[in-house]
Parts: sequence; structure tokens; C-alpha cells
Amino acid sequence: MVRLADIIRGKTPPVRAVEKEAPRDEPVPEVSFNFVELYKRRDAGPAGPAQVCAGSAYERAMGLAEEAFENARSGRAIDCGAVAAAVDGLLQETVLGNEGLLAAAVSSSIAGGNFLFSHSVNTAVLSLSAGAERKLNMSKLRELGTAAFLHDIGCARIMDIVGKNGALNAEDVRAMRKHPLWGLETLKNINGLSDSVLKVAYEEHERLDGSGYPHGVIGSGRLHEHSTMIAACDVFEALIHDRPHRKAMSVPDAFKHMLAAGEAAKFDALTVRSLISRVGLYPIGSWAKLSTGEIAKVVSVNAGHPLKPKVKIVFDRTGWKLNHARVLDLSSDAAVQITSVMKDEEVTSAIDSSPS
Repeated sequence: MVRLADIIRGKTPPVRAVEKEAPRDEPVPEVSFNFVELYKRRDAGPAGPAQVCAGSAYERAMGLAEEAFENARSGRAIDCGAVAAAVDGLLQETVLGNEGLLAAAVSSSIAGGNFLFSHSVNTAVLSLSAGAERKLNMSKLRELGTAAFLHDIGCARIMDIVGKNGALNAEDVRAMRKHPLWGLETLKNINGLSDSVLKVAYEEHERLDGSGYPHGVIGSGRLHEHSTMIAACDVFEALIHDRPHRKAMSVPDAFKHMLAAGEAAKFDALTVRSLISRVGLYPIGSWAKLSTGEIAKVVSVNAGHPLKPKVKIVFDRTGWKLNHARVLDLSSDAAVQITSVMKDEEVTSAIDSSPS
């Protein structure tokens, strides 16, 4: 088993590459996201220029994702230039270090049952963040972001199965395992996409231990580097967001799940460590109970110190809201630690039970 503390310190053992021969053989729901409202909900005050820019890039990408899936579903062409522009917008904000974009990818919500649009955008944002952490050049980042944005386009044929409220039956699973091939067929008809983007989008559902699909490839030797990166980001994004058949995990629980025995061998350890560094174990916008008993909201992630973000203390230890919220950088105050992550309803309960 890979321990969370070890991967934070960069002590994860490399995954041994083992070769295995591949086997032969309705209206779209409305997607809504208001970035300014997200920041208001975070109690961070009015959105500044950086947050507005990140929100604009996110919303443009979300709109294009909806259009791309609708075009793929109806057999119409997907505009490569529009995809490139949307990915470039996300890439620009990532390179500028705009934490607001990453906060959106971790915290965004969808109106209606279709999560594929936000999943595509969020996976692209997370992949770009992990790629930037690994110091990929702009050309590689652009290819990485494009492949991540389009990795699930084959699901356009099976929207009813993807949004199914309940366990998938054997027939559903067989259809799901075909969507990389359907996606490849769609992407081949888009003029301007590189062969690398097609390859990565096709094989990112493979897993390093051979448990993935469509070919059950074992090890990284036969997989594109970007495929293994997107694979980890894809799964992480899915774990931290609600799905029709289950509730989301917290970010720390999602990382623990990916590093647990039986799961760690599936994913590229360097990508997981890059995600931890960029997202943090306590992402922007999450509530935290401090060792002082106070309740705070995470306002910034300290790269290299995922356990010690910068927080804004909003409620005192009795649950009373402070007249003037206090910002504290936990990386520079060893005496104060985060003891637990709190859900919105837990914060509400703690406030309601405070002495009058």
C-alpha cells in the first residue's frame, strides 16, 4: 500500500512496466455555473479581475463542451478551432497560476443530471494543473488539455447509460467499454487534431495494472505519457463530484482511495503527487475545523505544503461569526493545524448549536 504521507514527500516507488499482449479480437440538460456566486459563497468578498477571468474561461469551456457533446450525439462536426480556443483559455489561466480556475474545477455544480460537460472541463483543468506542476512545455500542455477535454466524447452515444441512476448491468458495462472507440471515430473526423491527441483520448481509460480498457494494457511502456496523467485526473474528478448513483468523496478521502492497496498500482504516482501539490488536501473553498476549535475557509493552497493551506477564520470556537475574519497561513504557524474537513451542513449545525 502507498501511504499518503509518502507520496507527499515524493517517496512512492515506481510502477514496474509489464507488457501484456492486447486482446485481438433527448434535449441536453441545462448546465449552469456562476463563478462570481461561487466566490461570494466562499465569503471571499467581491470577485476580483483574476477570478472573473478564470470564471469567463471556465464558462466558455463549459458552453463548448455542451456544444461538442450535442454535435457528436447528432453526427455534426466539432469545431477544432473552438476547442483550441477554449483549451487555450484554460491553459492561460493555469500558467498564470490563477487558483480560481482550479477552485471552479473542484467545486463546480451542474443543474440537471448530465455531468459530462463539467467532467470534461474539470478533467482538462486538473490535467493542465498537473502538467504545469511537472513543468511540461506549452505545446505539450496544449495537447494534454485538448485530449483531456475530449476524452469522453464517445459517451455522446450513450448519455442515457452514463446518467443512469443506479448500478450498471452487464450490457451497460459493455457499452461503456466501447466509448473510447466511438470517441476515436468522432475525433478522426475533426480536422486539425494531432495523432497524439487521438491516441491519448483513446487510451486514457487504461490503467497501469491492466484493469482498464479497451485493451487491458499493463504498465506505462505502451501508453502515452499524457494518457496516464489524464487517467489519474479523470478518476480524481469523478470521485470528488456527485454522480447519479453516489455522493461525492471529500478531496482527502479521494486521494486516500486512489492511494489505497489495490488502487495505487492503477495510477501514475507522479501525477497523483502533482495533483496533491496543486489542489492540496484541503482545496480552496472547503471548510476546516482548526485545532483551536475555530472554523475557517481555505482561501489558498501552499504548493509543497498540502497539509497547511492559507485559511480565513470565519467563526470562533463557540460558533459565533467574527466581525473581522482573520487570514492565517498555516505553513508559518506550527501551533495551529486542521483537525477535520467540514461539509456546509456541518458548519450550519455548528453555528446553530452555538450558545446564544
